[in-house]
Parts: sequence; C-alpha cells; structure tokens
Amino acid sequence: MTGDLPGHESYSYDFDLNRTGYLALPTEAEAVFDELRRCFDCNFPVFEAPAGFSNQGDVLPPRACNFWKVEDAFCGAPVSMYTNGRTFIRYSALDGHFDGAGSTVTFTFYREGASTWMNVTGFVVDPLVPEAASRQGAFIAWDTYAQQLGENLFLEQCHGSPDCS
Repeated sequence: MTGDLPGHESYSYDFDLNRTGYLALPTEAEAVFDELRRCFDCNFPVFEAPAGFSNQGDVLPPRACNFWKVEDAFCGAPVSMYTNGRTFIRYSALDGHFDGAGSTVTFTFYREGASTWMNVTGFVVDPLVPEAASRQGAFIAWDTYAQQLGENLFLEQCHGSPDCS
C-alpha cells in the first residue's frame, strides 16, 4: 500500500486501542469507522478537525499547533482525504502543509489477537520543520488519538450493554 507514495517514510507507529483496558468487547476495524462517523472531532486530536467524517476528496484545513508554541507559518496542515471506509484513511498534504505538498499520513485499523490496532505511517516530501520534531509531535498526537478513540469505542460499545462492567 505504501510503494507508490512520494517522499520517504518519516515514521510508522502501532498503537493498541485497548492498551488502557477500556475495550470490553472485541472490536473490528469497521467499528472504528462507525465511531469516527459518529463523532470525528471527538476523537481526532487536531485543532479545527471537522465534526463529521469527511467525504472522499474533501479538503480539510486542520491546524497542527494546538499543543505547540511555534510560528503560525508552521501550523498549516491542509489535506485531502481518501479512505476505503473499512480499514484505512489516508490524508494527502496540500500546498501550505508543514510536511510539504504530496506528503501523506495513513491510519490503518486492524485486529490482531484480542486487540484492535491503529498503525500510523507518515511519508514526508519537503518538511518545514525538522523531522525529529515532526516525528515527536506525530507520536504525541497519534498516541492521543489512539487513547481517545479506544475510550470512545468502549463507551459506545457499553452504552446499555450488560456485558460491560
């Protein structure tokens, strides 16, 4: 899936959505998409994220400086979105993105054993900020995403369910 992406791989992280012990029921990737459709900005940790799940090709203008004190010029993160609606979402950076137009970040959700995982892989073309800082910021943001998503999946699964304690 990544062989045709421009730039070079800057990071790839795997996050267990159940690492905090919240998910009580088995969760398939499709349930993750149901949760993102229910409330996208309740889960996605980027300032100005859309409230609802985007459509193919939508241009999103999120800003990536909600937790960093940096120059405003380094905060722009306009992207277009592509997804198969079942297992992955890919955002492609547009002009004005701090990683450079054509950069991508892909979120892949999969089940392994008793856990549901989120892999995040970033390919960078022409970054405005040092990659070490970008990698660290990406890890912090996507770790937050995984934790919030896991908690919200748990709450949605357990809403009215006698199987959750």
